[in-house]
Amino acid sequence: MTIDERLERLTERHEALTQSLELFSHIQQEQAARTDARLDKTDARLAKTDARLDKLVGTVERITAVVEGITAAVESHERRLDRLEH
Repeated sequence: MTIDERLERLTERHEALTQSLELFSHIQQEQAARTDARLDKTDARLAKTDARLDKLVGTVERITAVVEGITAAVESHERRLDRLEH
């Protein structure tokens, strides 16, 4: 094999490697873009979920306060009934 043939083979290998790296870089950029899009969607869903959770917690707190008020009223009525019975 002559030097010219070796140089030709090296040139071909270099070009093939360059093309492979360009393809790999392009694939990696596409994957990064898809990942970023998924993250954006996930962030939006998490924001909605947080808002719903805050609303739910507020509702539970209000219901708890109402139940506590009803419990206090029932206990007060029970005490009155006990006093009336005795």
